[in-house]
Amino acid sequence: MTKETMIKVLEYKADHIKAKIKPQFFRDVAMTLKEQKRTAHWVPTWYDGYADGAPVWETWECSNCRYEHNGLEDTLTDYCPGCGAEMSEA
Repeated sequence: MTKETMIKVLEYKADHIKAKIKPQFFRDVAMTLKEQKRTAHWVPTWYDGYADGAPVWETWECSNCRYEHNGLEDTLTDYCPGCGAEMSEA
């Protein structure tokens, strides 16, 4: 279940069922979601020629959410801007 889906479910329960949930419950859920660590890696998807016999990759995507990053390898970030996953070596 994604973070957004869980939040919607909790809001529905709180608003429509009139459940009396203590604020500490929401803090506990938020901490649990925060502690879940997602990892992914950058997958090269398009290259523009070769340098020293190796392809020069210019387009990459996140293995988790398919967020597309345009730029050379040295411009890749440690976290995906699309889903927030920490990028690891694949």
